[in-house]
Amino acid sequence: MHNALRADHNATGRVKLLVWDDQLAAKAQAHADLCTWGHTSGVGLQGNGESIMSQPPVVQYPINGLDVCSYAAWALYQEVTNYNFDVPGTSKEADMPVGHLINLLWAETTRLGCGYTKCPVLGSYVVCWYGPGFYMTPNYKRVMGKNVPRSRCQRATGDDWCEACVGKKACVLLSGGLDSSIAACLGKDVLGLTAAFTVVASDVSTDREHAVVVARTSALQHHLIDISLEEVLQELPNCVRVLQTFDGMALRNEIAGKLAASRAQQVGGKAAR
Repeated sequence: MHNALRADHNATGRVKLLVWDDQLAAKAQAHADLCTWGHTSGVGLQGNGESIMSQPPVVQYPINGLDVCSYAAWALYQEVTNYNFDVPGTSKEADMPVGHLINLLWAETTRLGCGYTKCPVLGSYVVCWYGPGFYMTPNYKRVMGKNVPRSRCQRATGDDWCEACVGKKACVLLSGGLDSSIAACLGKDVLGLTAAFTVVASDVSTDREHAVVVARTSALQHHLIDISLEEVLQELPNCVRVLQTFDGMALRNEIAGKLAASRAQQVGGKAAR
């Protein structure tokens, strides 16, 4: 999975393929076995990079066909939405994480080793070490834009994490409330919407009934996504990490948006508006 993601950002041919390193894997495994959330100290890394990810104990693998380590790589790659390709070494918004993404895509990194432990509290705990670490390069912030290059599609469109690169059809996340209903009603003519997605976590929710009526009235293809508590818990750690908040409303909206966006992408959707 690491090399597949790196290949997507190798339009210039600068990004090297990673090879497995048993010594890095042993160090990563030793850290994972501690079952303590947090990074190894800078001195302890000995010039290497480190990424960590965990999922609650209730989560079962594979997820979408991905084993635990492949899923970890995919999840860490989602920081690509935060990275500012035009201002190397920064995120699009202050304090949004991009370090795991840079570990994964850094062009000069050549070696990889990962460890995995199922911890009582943290759940599935994955630690990956990368050699050499990106911060060991002199003036790394000034060359980060070159070493985390745009994908071929991003280069062609001039867009960082671009709607043009992920599909063909535009869609709306439809809750059945006022804002999304207005967007849906106007969307077919104004926004070019073709489909609506509604995430429902309860049989007694009024969202389902209202969203069905709005989608039918707006002549949009409607996708109802029923989710369980287990699915919510599965998405929660990544949403907390990305948003860096424990605000219940923000996390609820983010989880619904992420699940809807994933389903939209599966059916060829371009953007959730």
